[in-house]
Amino acid sequence: PLSVRVARYGDAIWYDLGDWRAVKITPHEWTVTASPILFRRFPQQTPQVEPTYGGDIKTFLNFVPLKGTDNEILFLTYLVAALVPGIPQPPIIFHGQQGSAKSFTFRLIKALLDPAQPYCSSPPSNIADLVQYASKHYVAFLDNMSHLPDWLSDALCRLCTGDGFSKRQLYTDDDDIVYSLRRVTGINGRNLVVTQADLLDRALLFHFEPIPVGDRKREAELVAAFEKTKAAMLGGIFSLLTDAMRTEGTLSDIGYPRMADYYHWALAVALAMGYTQAAFEQAFRLNVEAQNSEAVESSAVAQAVLRLMAHESPWEGSPSELLEKLNN
Repeated sequence: PLSVRVARYGDAIWYDLGDWRAVKITPHEWTVTASPILFRRFPQQTPQVEPTYGGDIKTFLNFVPLKGTDNEILFLTYLVAALVPGIPQPPIIFHGQQGSAKSFTFRLIKALLDPAQPYCSSPPSNIADLVQYASKHYVAFLDNMSHLPDWLSDALCRLCTGDGFSKRQLYTDDDDIVYSLRRVTGINGRNLVVTQADLLDRALLFHFEPIPVGDRKREAELVAAFEKTKAAMLGGIFSLLTDAMRTEGTLSDIGYPRMADYYHWALAVALAMGYTQAAFEQAFRLNVEAQNSEAVESSAVAQAVLRLMAHESPWEGSPSELLEKLNN
């Protein structure tokens, strides 16, 4: 089987550098070596920088306007756990006003984890376009979403969990091509366009505040500074993965939420970073509370029930009577 960017082989995680070399990551060390496995290659991909030792992924926070320790823990563990192959990856959702660096942050994440062009895709018009894009990118981001149709919300859930997509093979009447894809996905937009509970329940939500005029910097300046530190940050990710691989098998007494495999690895990464289990659990719990709040906010039925119960305690009746009440 051919992989895109990351793969499991033997007891190691392998990361493709795009120049016939790969990074071999084990519980003991990481090294750059000739790749013993074949990765899929596409014209869109660009070679990755050679990682260096001694870097710190927390340097990434200098380039993004995230605020609060909880957001930092979720974001940093996401960057590292994204390179763990074979587990469901939560869609990352950025929302906030224009001028808050949402698209720019996607660009930096893409450059760090999976350098390729384009760094983001415009909203696809159908599922075939989405699969075409995702099949050639390990990190598949959708930019400037103003609306999320139900079919796309469902497809993003399937990309998260690794379900298959199929289409008719060209020049045949009956044969199918099946894509089994598990990808790191994300969307951004001014508003939180995700309304379907299935997708919200899997996602990491980040609200971006506009950057004050006095704090703004030129994009060329930021990109140049990022490129100077990218090799060290990438090496920092691999060092954390080494530590996480060593400790993830020892974790116990964990009350797993949905996305249990991701939660397990992200917790191992958080511990490798020096955060406590309690700090990670709080950050993840606050994200789940935000998911629930957004699900209620986006549901017309839930809003009507809340308005009804502001004046009734309790209410009891038949479904037809409830519908009449809610319509009123």
